[in-house]
Amino acid sequence: MGGGGGGGSNDVAKNSSMLSVEHIRDIVISASHTNVIQLNAPHRYDLINESCINNEVKVFNNKLR
Repeated sequence: MGGGGGGGSNDVAKNSSMLSVEHIRDIVISASHTNVIQLNAPHRYDLINESCINNEVKVFNNKLR
């Protein structure tokens, strides 16, 4: 979800991973009577494994854990 809340590979690429983690946390807190499924940001297979975007995706997914 770009811009608002949540996080994905495109948001992670913009170095907004910490803000995305905060948005996800706020959603989970406000959804106390709702089941929430949290997924990792996907690896970008169109880029090389060592690209800065894929490295940032790894950092983001570690923050989610």
